[in-house]
Amino acid sequence: MSGMGVKKSLAWMGGTSLFGQVITWTVTIVVARLLSPEDYGIVAISGLYTVFAHTVCLMGVSAAVVQADEISDYQIRALYGFSILTGVIMFGIGLLAAPLMAWAFNDPRLTALVSFQNIVFLVGAPKSLQWSLLARETRFDAIAKIETGSRIITSFCALSMAAAGFGYWTLASQWILIEFFQLIGFSYYRPVRPTFLIRWAEVSELLLFGLKILARKSIAQLYSKVDVFIFGKLASPAFLGGYTFAKQLTNMPFEKIINIINRVLLPYLAKDKSDHERMREWTLKVSYLQVLFLVPFYYVLFFCAEEAILILLGESWAAAVLPLRIFCLMNIFKLAESYVMVALTALGRITEQVKFVFMQLVLVGGAILGISLWQGIEASLYVWITVYPVLCLLFSGILLKAIGLGIGTVFKRVRRTLAAQALLIAALVYMQYVVEGPMWQTLIVKLAVAGGVYLTGLALLDRRRIMQTLDFVPAFRKAGIGG
Repeated sequence: MSGMGVKKSLAWMGGTSLFGQVITWTVTIVVARLLSPEDYGIVAISGLYTVFAHTVCLMGVSAAVVQADEISDYQIRALYGFSILTGVIMFGIGLLAAPLMAWAFNDPRLTALVSFQNIVFLVGAPKSLQWSLLARETRFDAIAKIETGSRIITSFCALSMAAAGFGYWTLASQWILIEFFQLIGFSYYRPVRPTFLIRWAEVSELLLFGLKILARKSIAQLYSKVDVFIFGKLASPAFLGGYTFAKQLTNMPFEKIINIINRVLLPYLAKDKSDHERMREWTLKVSYLQVLFLVPFYYVLFFCAEEAILILLGESWAAAVLPLRIFCLMNIFKLAESYVMVALTALGRITEQVKFVFMQLVLVGGAILGISLWQGIEASLYVWITVYPVLCLLFSGILLKAIGLGIGTVFKRVRRTLAAQALLIAALVYMQYVVEGPMWQTLIVKLAVAGGVYLTGLALLDRRRIMQTLDFVPAFRKAGIGG
């Protein structure tokens, strides 16, 4: 596999993403203040069809291309033509589905909204294959430039639309604009000439692997949207908007950091899939970095949720505080799930993923529906910090068993960091009772004390770990991992 090493790939993807996200998330907060929770709620409902259908449209081809040991020029051209055809077909199906969505949720606005969002199928499917080719070639510098540039341009387009009074159409347009700008960029860096004369015998193996990925992702999409469907039927659009924005805010590390890391890691994990010693070291390194950098973010956001929502978004978003706290705790376990997914994909173990996601759909979705009808919407939120963590731990055990890694070994790698985080939590709990004053002052004090306590705890408990925090790239070199 030619191209960049993992250290340089992560540097490009992480560095440009950090620059882009400072801009895009600043714009996102401003846009949220200009719009209403109801605007986010109606777009979340329209996404029930388009997000799921987009997953079907992609057919798992991207992961199949990255994972394949060898792929010919004809196979690339045929798969690109196949992607274009599936995009057109899904666009036509979406036009038929739009009025059904409006009828199902008793909201005539959904007819035009879903019909408009169908445009994403025409650009998203071919773009996905071009991304996978660049990833396979480990050309993550090109990917980083395209993705960051498209998100920045789209952010300013969205800001202009929100300021001009376009309302929920602002949110509906963002996904389409990002996909469109990325298609232009990927077509420049990795042009592909499609063929529509598809010899199925030559692409069947890739498509079969892609269908396995599709089965997992389709069930995952149903699972990820089951709460939106339930709340879309039982709750007000304003509650749904606050809920989905809180989910989006806590998913920020996954969209902006974890997904980038996972996409960079997949080609390298696939290369090392037969070397379990290397897979164990990858797993220990990723576990450590997740605990070191990301888990504290969720602790701090949990204790600062009220100040963050009311200061950044205003009183109209107060209903988002409880969901935000719930998702902070839930996403600590989601960190483990996200890496297990990519590692099992690299190992080619898709069946286990499908079973796990189906179990999530049934147990988590069923619990949310049952508790919503029995005790109310807010009570059902606690499913995310009771049922979901248990499933994540069971799922993580599948990977650990597959690569011969004990949970005790993982705990030993992160135990000092967890001890420093115990000090962080104690400090945050103490400040809940003693810090008073305006919200912005309270937020600044909490952030300053939390950062100081955590860094001090790391320095006292394990000085070597704090040096790794300040020297991220050499952390990979010392582990013997990299290009």
